[in-house]
Amino acid sequence: MKKSMYNIYIQGKKETAIFNLLTRNIIVISNNEYLNFDKLINDEECKEQKSMGFSLENNINEIELMKYTLNKGKFSEKSMTLFLSLTRQCNLNCIYCYQDRRKTFDEGNNFLNKTAWLKIFEFLKKKSINLNELHITLFGGEPLLNKSIILQIIDDLNSLKNQTLKIYINLITNGVLLDKNFCEKIYKSINYIQITIDGNKSTHNQLRVFPDGSGSFDIIYNNLKEVINLFENKIELRINVNKEIILNCFSLFKKLKEDSLNKSIAINLHPIFENQSSFEYGCKKNTDKDLILQINDLYNYLSKHNFKFRKNFIEGPCIAKHINSFAIDENLNIYKCPGFLYSKSNGFINDIGEINFLDSDFFKEVNSEQKCINSCIYAPICYGGCTWQNKCNKEILDLTLESQLKSYLISRYNFEI
Repeated sequence: MKKSMYNIYIQGKKETAIFNLLTRNIIVISNNEYLNFDKLINDEECKEQKSMGFSLENNINEIELMKYTLNKGKFSEKSMTLFLSLTRQCNLNCIYCYQDRRKTFDEGNNFLNKTAWLKIFEFLKKKSINLNELHITLFGGEPLLNKSIILQIIDDLNSLKNQTLKIYINLITNGVLLDKNFCEKIYKSINYIQITIDGNKSTHNQLRVFPDGSGSFDIIYNNLKEVINLFENKIELRINVNKEIILNCFSLFKKLKEDSLNKSIAINLHPIFENQSSFEYGCKKNTDKDLILQINDLYNYLSKHNFKFRKNFIEGPCIAKHINSFAIDENLNIYKCPGFLYSKSNGFINDIGEINFLDSDFFKEVNSEQKCINSCIYAPICYGGCTWQNKCNKEILDLTLESQLKSYLISRYNFEI
């Protein structure tokens, strides 16, 4: 037996955590067991390490195993990921929002209407015959501007559920319209909600403003407090940060803790562009390394103050590489991922609920395989990187993965570093 080349080892005071990038499994063993790990993996009584991917037979080429494992997922029709835009309209006018630069495209229908949704639903009904899992994310624009269609979508999707098909419905919202009355109608069917608050009240109200320039912090924060009991452990608070915002996050965290929200929500820190001119289609400019390190430090702070965060730092590979993943806009145009929404579409859903492909780019991306996957430890979670960003992630992963994994271990397992 041999150790997996995709193991990440985090040694603590008394224990060592091992995280496998291919299987996404974590085990925690004593430091003494870690020192004897080579012997441990060959112990007949320790078969758990092999079944979880931490060890494998000597004659197995793990790179080929990795490719095989990921290709099974890439070409599987047993699961589907769908990002569905309910509207391109928004009730905020955030100064850094890249979607604002899409307003030059043909307007078409600004909202997903019932007729369009029923065509999508027909598409999903046909696909559901082979599906075990359907993950659908409702976003925009601001999806809660289209509440009636959300209720229709939830009712229709619930009618598809059966013993073999699990459906997960996610919602990405700015939180302005997330009132308790509406949430009481949807909370049983929603698996995850992402809400954005950018730092404390002062910084948030400079960045996430209404069209008249007024701030949105109070209404979003009050809505969060009102609905937290309905969505306990289902809400992720996304905080977009730059070097200025990150310094003002501590007062937000203090407020969340004072209001006992820290144990019920997960935190996701995300670097942002300073303004719209810092964004280019298909590529983000290089992220500031100092900011990345500051984010690492902030995650470490959060882990020590009883905040939660998900393993979103190892999400991947990119959905554009999956044959059964799509983004759909209000006019039924199909894209490989939501980053390309309102640019050149790959096709559309027709009147009988089937996809008409307009070019081969959709298939080209699924079939593509970057040479870097043959030599990079991050291949299982990156597999050549994000199609939209169009850049190598190794430098960022070198800076972030181990640090954020430590913070996750402290948060979830009370791991002592």
